[in-house]
Amino acid sequence: MGILAASIACIATIAPALADPIAVETLFKKPQYGGAVLSPSGRYLAVLASVKDRRAVAVLDLTANTATVIPAVAGDAIRVVWQNDDRMLITIGDLDRATGDRPVASGVWAVDRDGGNSHRVFGSLARVIPGSDDILVSAHGGSHSSLDLYRENTRNGHHEMLSFGSPGDVVRWILDFDGVPRAAVTADLLHDKSAWYLRKDADAPWQKIEEATLNNLSSVPLQFGPDGKILYVNARRGNDRSAVYEYSIDAGKWNGPVVQHPERDIDARFIIDVADRKLLGLQYADETPKAVWFDKEWATVQKSIDAALPGTTNFLQHHGDRWIVTAMSDTNPGDVYLRERSTMKMAKLFSYEPWIDPAAMAHVMAIQRALTP
Repeated sequence: MGILAASIACIATIAPALADPIAVETLFKKPQYGGAVLSPSGRYLAVLASVKDRRAVAVLDLTANTATVIPAVAGDAIRVVWQNDDRMLITIGDLDRATGDRPVASGVWAVDRDGGNSHRVFGSLARVIPGSDDILVSAHGGSHSSLDLYRENTRNGHHEMLSFGSPGDVVRWILDFDGVPRAAVTADLLHDKSAWYLRKDADAPWQKIEEATLNNLSSVPLQFGPDGKILYVNARRGNDRSAVYEYSIDAGKWNGPVVQHPERDIDARFIIDVADRKLLGLQYADETPKAVWFDKEWATVQKSIDAALPGTTNFLQHHGDRWIVTAMSDTNPGDVYLRERSTMKMAKLFSYEPWIDPAAMAHVMAIQRALTP
């Protein structure tokens, strides 16, 4: 279909086809694109793009087939989150390091889709509040040893604390679908203790669910259910492998495991839709990243995409009438496809590293070894 070819070409020139053998410099070259994120309406796609040896943000208008480049403020753009269709949150860091090093984040900036009205965010992003210019952020506001939670307006910078009555030195907050901090993980360095707490609502007292020596909790809260009555927890519950359990908040009872792996610990991340109050599914680590979808439409589309692209792990995004598919594998750094809901046809938009030919790359083999007593 060639969609957006002209727009993308104006951002950066695609490298020519490579001769065999592949040069070492090519293998360690930093990606041309990355981190594609679809806007809430599905009209815009934000993409990290290398421009003049720095990482900027390109905003592609999927309807008008145009692109706008937003230079990063005082560094490289390393992550983009849409606040709404008109405004983005860009994490800024330093990518001028060796390939494979984790980028060092220096702050989060809110900026309009055209690059205007930039504002530095007070803390680290915890959640976008749909349909508003407000976000939830965590920051060391009152103590260097504990995170507080704030609601911040990204246009005027006004923020207010939401975490009064903290249960201790919090290192992680877990929010319900209304954005209320109702579970917290604490770390008491002085007394070598970790714990996690839960409360029934914003006004209820905190209850300690588990305490252990520092960093040795056997259970960790993950995600509230849409009605706020169930908390999903990663726990062992006497087993040798961790799994996902349900904890009934009103009854104080455990159920499950509801998600488990026959051979390894579950390291799960829930995928939620805050606006529609849905648990869409969860992602977990296996030999390759995997997803389990609770939502029927997402499960159907995933099955269809996997059949069309059998050689890659395919990550989905969906807003409005569009799906974005990022297809990756051990030989493919990433291809981004657009799928329209109306036609269900899929078209490739671009590759993260267009100079890499997946067919010329060696596969990484997963090796399993049986343990003997």
